[in-house]
Amino acid sequence: MRNLEIICTGGTIDGSIDYDERKMTFSPNAKSNIKTFITKYLKPEYDITETIVCMLDSSDVTDEIRESIYGVIKKSKHENIIIAHGTDTLSQTAQYLAGKQINKKVILLGAFKPLIFAPSDAAFNLGFAIASFENIRSGVYVAMNSRLFDATEVKKDFKLQKFVTV
Repeated sequence: MRNLEIICTGGTIDGSIDYDERKMTFSPNAKSNIKTFITKYLKPEYDITETIVCMLDSSDVTDEIRESIYGVIKKSKHENIIIAHGTDTLSQTAQYLAGKQINKKVILLGAFKPLIFAPSDAAFNLGFAIASFENIRSGVYVAMNSRLFDATEVKKDFKLQKFVTV
């Protein structure tokens, strides 16, 4: 069976129903729902491991946390890695990791609405990322808006509320 490591950092994808008016986003849960959702609903043929690095709004993700994410990737025995991340600084984390020596398939993703909401782009982004492992080489990618972006060529367009190539 293939292996998949999920690295959780919080963000809207793992958000609760609590909306933070100050940050204009959903507050991250204390515990991730992603692995449970994937195994219960998507049912991919993967042995899945989950590592929680933090459960923060992405505006609170620092380079120290990014280095912790990189540490989990380096130590992971898995070739396929998903990083669930808030969208506001997702591209910065992707670019940070792209600058490292990573010989694995790493896909960062987030969502504009929490996974617990219906409809939400979260479930699609997770399924799309998992399916993408079949067709990519080692490297760092971003899976958002029905596209797989190279980590060094993507940013969030805050006005359009979508990810675009730079």
